[in-house]
Formats: sequence, structure tokens, C-alpha cells
Amino acid sequence: MWPTKGRSCFDQWMHKDVSLPWGDRCFFCQDVVFSFKGKTFWADLTQGFMCCDNTDLFFVDSVDFRYVSFHWEYLLLDIMKSEELGPMEMYRTMGSSRDSIKFISINSACTVAAVGQAIEEPCHCHATTVAGNATVVVWTLDQASLSWKKMWSLA
Repeated sequence: MWPTKGRSCFDQWMHKDVSLPWGDRCFFCQDVVFSFKGKTFWADLTQGFMCCDNTDLFFVDSVDFRYVSFHWEYLLLDIMKSEELGPMEMYRTMGSSRDSIKFISINSACTVAAVGQAIEEPCHCHATTVAGNATVVVWTLDQASLSWKKMWSLA
């Protein structure tokens, strides 16, 4: 349901049929929401984003969402370890920058463990050595193919 504009800001609700692209995912928790080039994006920083056309939200009866996952190396598959990281916004973000959409991740031993890869030592997520060994990686969304391209990495 979506609010419609009436005499006083929003006083009615529109009912919409929604097509969600869940596939084999059993959850989606939105961390970031933004609008870009006529689309609205809801990003779950553990796995990817969903988007739809802005006009569909207000002017048609059915809203079709598309889902795009992050590169497989950035899917946080271990929920318990990813919860130990704290709020995802501390390590990741997604949004528009100039004429593109970016996904930025700060990778450390803790985020590596949360994506299911082996690490040599137990992870203490807020230790200063973890921050000192972090790598910042920036990905850009290829809007034509809806795939991610790694732009740069800074250790």
C-alpha cells in the first residue's frame, strides 16, 4: 500500500499488486534507500538491492521490482558473523554519485569471515588491528547489464 496525496499531505492509501523477485532468498532488510534516474533503490548491504520505476509506485496498479545481488565475494552469507560486525552502514554503503551507482565496502578479517571465507585468527571486529588491515573497494553498477564492475581497491 502506498499513500496518496490528498488535502492534508497523505490521507489515503493506494493498493498495489507487487511482484517481488525473491528467488531463493528468504529475507531482505533494507539499509539504504535512494532514487536515481527515475528509479527507487532499496539496498540490503548484506546481499544486493531491489529497484523499481518511480512512475510504477504512483501511476500503475502493479509494481515490478528487480533484484541485483552484489558480487559473490561480497554476499554476507553467515548471518551470525555479519551481525557481530554491527550496523552494515559502518562497513558498506550504496548510492548514486554523479552519473552512476556505487557500492563501497570496507573489507577486514571480520567481513571476510562473514562472507564465509576462512581466516587465520579469531576475529575481534572492533580491534584497531582490524581497522589497520582494512581495504576499501569501490564497485560501479553497469546500468545496461545490471552487473557490478570493480573500479578500484585501496589497502
